[in-house]
Amino acid sequence: MNLIESGYEILVILAVSDLQLHKKELLRIEKYLVKNDYIFNTDLPSTSEIISLSNEEKLKRLLELALVFKKSSNLDKNKMIMLGLQLILSDRRLTDHEMTRFEILGEFWDIDVHKMIHDKLNS
Repeated sequence: MNLIESGYEILVILAVSDLQLHKKELLRIEKYLVKNDYIFNTDLPSTSEIISLSNEEKLKRLLELALVFKKSSNLDKNKMIMLGLQLILSDRRLTDHEMTRFEILGEFWDIDVHKMIHDKLNS
C-alpha cells in the first residue's frame, strides 16, 4: 500500500467519524485522489466498506494506515494532518469521535494537532 492509498483511507475514516459522510467531505477526498494523479483501481476499499467497519475496526485500521506514513517525511505527515483537519472541519462541526481520531494521528506522528486546530480556527 502506498501513501496515496493510505491517505485515502485515513481521510475516509476521519470523514465518517461522525457517522455521516457529507458531500463536502466526499468531494475533498476525491480532490485528494485527483490531485495526486491516482489511477483508480478495484483494490481501494469503497467508502461504504469503510463505513461498515465497527469503531474498533476503524481505529485499528487507522493505526495500521498511520504506520505506513511513519517512515515518510514530516512534510508528508503534516500535509496529511492538514488535509484531515480541513476535512473534519468542512461540515463546520468537530465531534468527539473526529477529534479523538485526529489526536491519535497527531500523537502517532508526533504532531501538535491542538495547536494546529487553534491556528486554523483563529486564522
